[in-house]
Amino acid sequence: MQTPHLGHTSWHPDLSSLCIGQRSKMYIFDTKWTYTYLSRALLFLRALSRAKGKILFVSTKPKYAPLVRFVAQTLGQSAFTSKWVGGTLTNWQQMHTNVSLTHSFLTKFGSFVEQNNVRFPKYIRSKRRFEYFSPEMPDALIVLNPADNVLALREARALSLPVIAFVDSSTSLENITYPIPSNDDSTEWMYTVLDKIVQAMRLE
Repeated sequence: MQTPHLGHTSWHPDLSSLCIGQRSKMYIFDTKWTYTYLSRALLFLRALSRAKGKILFVSTKPKYAPLVRFVAQTLGQSAFTSKWVGGTLTNWQQMHTNVSLTHSFLTKFGSFVEQNNVRFPKYIRSKRRFEYFSPEMPDALIVLNPADNVLALREARALSLPVIAFVDSSTSLENITYPIPSNDDSTEWMYTVLDKIVQAMRLE
């Protein structure tokens, strides 16, 4: 089992002050900083929830996709779990149209297509990308694997959207507003933090 305080065998200078050493060549996070940065992120999300803000969860790791979709639906928020499409945020007018059309098609014809096993590649691609994606511009992003979603971070930065992200020892902090230093391979840790996020945004 991967533990949340163990990073990778490589490190990024941005994370040097958050690590306390190595074990078996793996960098070790100082849990004091993990707690501090997580608390800051949760306070921000609680405030955003009070203001009725919109969150976009981003994760392109297949093993986390069901969890991310479930959390987003639980909170009435949006999720993007396929490969990031350039212009998703910065070309919002076109993206809004694409997402709205996809949702409209799913509502009207989704059941028919599924029940009759209709071969419709464009429908399959659109559903995979946008089924859990809201046609409303988000106020902030939560990114589970920022190193694989640099383009999403850049688009958020261009629009001055805050980004909460899980950062491993080898991850740059560039374009991340609220980093959460931790092992992004630890499923248990992801479950724990996403549960904390749900509690914070539900104002529990």
